[in-house]
Amino acid sequence: MRSNFEGDERPKKIRKTVKWRPGARRPGDDSLESCLSNRGLLWLEDVAFEKAPGLPLEIFDDTSFWMRTPHEWNEFIRTMGGRPLAGRYLSKEEGKIGVLRDCYVYSFDETTGKANVSWKDSARTSSDEQQALSPIFLCIHGENPSLFADRLKAAVTRRRLTLALCGRYAESQIRLRMLIEEDSLAGTSPQ
Repeated sequence: MRSNFEGDERPKKIRKTVKWRPGARRPGDDSLESCLSNRGLLWLEDVAFEKAPGLPLEIFDDTSFWMRTPHEWNEFIRTMGGRPLAGRYLSKEEGKIGVLRDCYVYSFDETTGKANVSWKDSARTSSDEQQALSPIFLCIHGENPSLFADRLKAAVTRRRLTLALCGRYAESQIRLRMLIEEDSLAGTSPQ
């Protein structure tokens, strides 16, 4: 059999760059943990989950990633007979930065968007145990974990960009003040 290529003139493999649309399942997206790690969120060690002074991750949440609005989640809970929804919440505990905890979601505050959550390991019926928590770290069972990971990754990226821009602005302000001080000192020095 004769080849169309002479010698070693075979075409080289072309690397394809694949862009994933938000929420699309990627190879290896089997669990919430794998979705987070596939997006580059090393959530057990990543300082992105630490709160930056004055810039909590919640303010960078993009609601276009939400499967349902807080009002729609409340309606869904009502249609389920008021039973709480099971979910997992990414929280910080005792020296660990990102820990996924099983929880129950009872309702959403429609004005603040916060979820009323109790932990699975505590008593489910006590309303005193419920906490109002940010939905950015909440993945309700039945939600797309890939979409949750994409939403979290987008918020982390936006906050990092904002911190970088703030750092550059602060650096330019410091340089400007130093330049002004140098000029004022140069103008008042004896000759």
